[in-house]
Amino acid sequence: MLIQKEVSHNKVTIKGYSPGVISMQSEDYRSPIVLTSETISRFENDIEFNQLSAEVLLNLVAEDTEILIIGSGAKHQLLPVEKVKALNDRGYAVESMSTRNACHTFQVLVHEYRKVVALLFP
Repeated sequence: MLIQKEVSHNKVTIKGYSPGVISMQSEDYRSPIVLTSETISRFENDIEFNQLSAEVLLNLVAEDTEILIIGSGAKHQLLPVEKVKALNDRGYAVESMSTRNACHTFQVLVHEYRKVVALLFP
């Protein structure tokens, strides 16, 4: 059996997470960020997880996005059903989880070449 290190060709790699800080390859972020496999951008809306609207979430996804992952911070919080349904009705899967789990899930999905967007609250 051949065992070798896999090399990621993705431009965006999460190095680590601790409550309040998301560490990327080039910088630490202490405010919410939006990730794709190619980009890192600051979440410009000055709102908390519990203030997210379906409209705000729909503005984050591109037409070819398969999955929207929302990291709710240090603790797991559920996104209200009506907001999940609004995205599902337009063909997007959406999952909310703690940011630690969201970071891991994002990395796995990107490695599988899935079209994923992550909104991460530190």
